[in-house]
Amino acid sequence: MFKKDDKGTEGEVVIPFADGFLYPLRRIMLYFKSFALLTCVLALINVVLSFLCGRTLMCGIGKGAYCSTSGWLFIVSIIGLFGGISFYISKWFTVSEKQAPLCFKFKKADLRPLVFVLFYLFCWGYVFWRIYALEIRQVTPDWRFELFLFVMETTGILVVLTLIANSVLLVSFLEGKKWWLLNKTFWPVFDNLHKLFVWFLFYFLVLAYIFRNTVVFFLKDETLPVWLSGLLGEFCFYFVIYTGVAVFISSLAYQAKYVLKEDNQEK
Repeated sequence: MFKKDDKGTEGEVVIPFADGFLYPLRRIMLYFKSFALLTCVLALINVVLSFLCGRTLMCGIGKGAYCSTSGWLFIVSIIGLFGGISFYISKWFTVSEKQAPLCFKFKKADLRPLVFVLFYLFCWGYVFWRIYALEIRQVTPDWRFELFLFVMETTGILVVLTLIANSVLLVSFLEGKKWWLLNKTFWPVFDNLHKLFVWFLFYFLVLAYIFRNTVVFFLKDETLPVWLSGLLGEFCFYFVIYTGVAVFISSLAYQAKYVLKEDNQEK
């Protein structure tokens, strides 16, 4: 599984670009039946939950047959989405990386990724919130204070972005091993950051394109009954989300084979 030349002459960890780029697609194709079944089932569950809670995409464009403004129902729908993503991460990682058969039986371990999902969302929320706060704040005449504030805010944002970039730690977390290994992952991730960024950008654009040409198409379609257009659009919405999660997790698993190589060999 590991190549002899996976490190540079000075011990630098080198993650193969092309192999890593195609790895998520290869895992999906290799376990396509499990991928399709897992993704479709969870997407359908979220679709049903969205309709029951009155939080469908059709409500967002004013075409929903039943829409609710209840805060409690909104919380239920969010819990359903985050819980579904946590369950999906656990099951897809088990299938694609541990070669275990797909099993829908719920286990306590299926909630472990929820901690990561919430932490990941918090990190992104913090970054956007601080950038927005800097944008709208009133500038003071004291340049020393402004410089100090800028340095402090920038440092905080960079620290959080560093944590986001080292998401490969999730793999150790999912395996139940010691996962806070930032001292081991920082430089390998930093050295290969340009590759990781290209992978992320490519799959993000592809999934955004699929989203644009499926979800939006069904939501704007006037030839099908409104309920059917809403159902198909909602299903495609969640299907794309879970597909993105599968690609992301598989990409992290591939990075871990190089970044956390010593830990994998000791396993």
